[in-house]
Amino acid sequence: MGFFGKENLTEAESGNWNTAENYSQIKIMNLLAIADDYEELAEFGSSNLYDEMQFKDRIEEVRIRAFRRLINHLIRVCNNSYFALKPAQQNKLKEVTEELKGIRDNTSNYFIIIRDNISRTSKLQLTGEFSKKLERVSDLKKDINIYLNEGDLIFIHKENFNPKD
Repeated sequence: MGFFGKENLTEAESGNWNTAENYSQIKIMNLLAIADDYEELAEFGSSNLYDEMQFKDRIEEVRIRAFRRLINHLIRVCNNSYFALKPAQQNKLKEVTEELKGIRDNTSNYFIIIRDNISRTSKLQLTGEFSKKLERVSDLKKDINIYLNEGDLIFIHKENFNPKD
């Protein structure tokens, strides 16, 4: 076959690998990395101790906002990965997505707003349900990673892998 034949290409140039690698990096792996950051913010309200101490007044609001973003990123990861998985993993991701949407749609149940009419201020306070839901979302995130890995989107599970094939 001419210059563009399979035998003249490197592993990275063969097939659709270049496109698939870029897609998975941008549309899956980056979102998972950002989801880790949002998970930390949802748990602590800050990514470092100094900010946590300095901005105590807004920590609860940061936590609930990060929680919503965490959920949205996980849903996006599921949506971006769905097409590349086998039916068994697709069904699992569908179930995870539906549960995440249910948690997201009930976010207003995980906090209350305390108003002080004298000082005309309000403060957001998380309920005990928030911690339970954050723990559940963290478990779902772990499950998503398992399903993506089972579908070879994270690690390829073949003993002999030849990218040229």
